[in-house]
Amino acid sequence: MNYPSTFLKGISNPQDVVDGIVSAVPFRFDPKDPKQIRGLKLLQSIDWEDDNGVIPLLMNQTNQKGDIQFKAGLARVPISCVDYINSLPKLGGLDYEREVQPNNPYHGNLIIGIGANKPQRDIISNMLAGHAEFIPR
Repeated sequence: MNYPSTFLKGISNPQDVVDGIVSAVPFRFDPKDPKQIRGLKLLQSIDWEDDNGVIPLLMNQTNQKGDIQFKAGLARVPISCVDYINSLPKLGGLDYEREVQPNNPYHGNLIIGIGANKPQRDIISNMLAGHAEFIPR
């Protein structure tokens, strides 16, 4: 499957961005969060930047209460960051997929094995954040 050169991560909490710098929090893989677990894998929801339609779709996305979901904005990350992470022998194993949703054809996931330890998860989250470009609301 072909993927675009960038993906987007929604940022719900404005405190996760300081002076235009995205923290690692939106990228955290949490083995205690049932929404992130699928079998033996941990998932982080992303959206593929296939075209110009994805940003307005995400900026207008609402949560279950009807409020704007991504109050802070979005983080744009190059897929080359994932390739770089996978080139590091102690961090490899970060994968991605497209998982189209009924109202979101751009949806996908970042994926790591549930056995990744906390230092590995933290380093991966920090590296993703370090490569992120903030797109404010």
